[in-house]
Amino acid sequence: MRIDVIIERARIWTGDPDRPRATRIGVWNGVIVGLDEQLDGVSAERVLDADGAFLAPGFNDVHAHSVWFGQTLLELDLSGVRSGDELLRRVRDRAAQQAEGAWVIGSNFNPLGITGALPDRDALDAATGGRPLWLKHSSGHAYTLNGAGLGAVGRAAHPPPQREGGRRATAAAGRATGLIEENAQELVQRVHLPDSRTDLVRALRVATEQYAREGLTSVTDAGIAGGWIGHSPQELGAYQTARELGALRTRMQPMITVDALHEVPGHASDPAAVTLDTGMRTG
Repeated sequence: MRIDVIIERARIWTGDPDRPRATRIGVWNGVIVGLDEQLDGVSAERVLDADGAFLAPGFNDVHAHSVWFGQTLLELDLSGVRSGDELLRRVRDRAAQQAEGAWVIGSNFNPLGITGALPDRDALDAATGGRPLWLKHSSGHAYTLNGAGLGAVGRAAHPPPQREGGRRATAAAGRATGLIEENAQELVQRVHLPDSRTDLVRALRVATEQYAREGLTSVTDAGIAGGWIGHSPQELGAYQTARELGALRTRMQPMITVDALHEVPGHASDPAAVTLDTGMRTG
């Protein structure tokens, strides 16, 4: 018998309590077909020498946001910022690389990790040279904008009453600080969204490449195609395109948010019904 792959000289944890350990494993057509002595007399198209490396079943992430994660890998990474001065320097450097008026977008911003005072919206305006700034917090539940960014979303001075489930922080005399939380993030998203399918596929490619490097082989994306966590009404179609292009490196379970549902018209005697589009197509 000839199979696709044999990996040998590995320290394998099988997950099978009856046979928890092995040193050799065979794969055919994406399925594990044998361990150790079960592969005696079997040849393979590829034989990989693990040289003692540890091998285990892939991990499953039950709650991820893969497009969002992929975008953070492509944007200004602020995960290591520990001071206001460092934040301003990184923002200033990125802004200098971008066209006049272009948005400066940073990800993985953790204001709780900053020692000392946070730069205010005016300092952030100076750092970007007047370009709009959008900092995505690492929590996923808040944004920070500068004055130009607030102006671009129509909230530069005195925000109107708060929206349900969200908050726009204000300082003295009701001036917006730039901090936008929870459902209020939709103010920013409606300016930037929907993302193009090309950009969604690119984000899925870099996200799932990182998943593969870390041993994630299946992922549940907790909300796509609608609401404040969706990126496009055609988001599911982007997953299909990514798969067709070989850009999807993990098995995906995208959960379509209820916001993507809409009413289906019919005869007056028909019961009420809702459906979804999400860019899904045959094939």
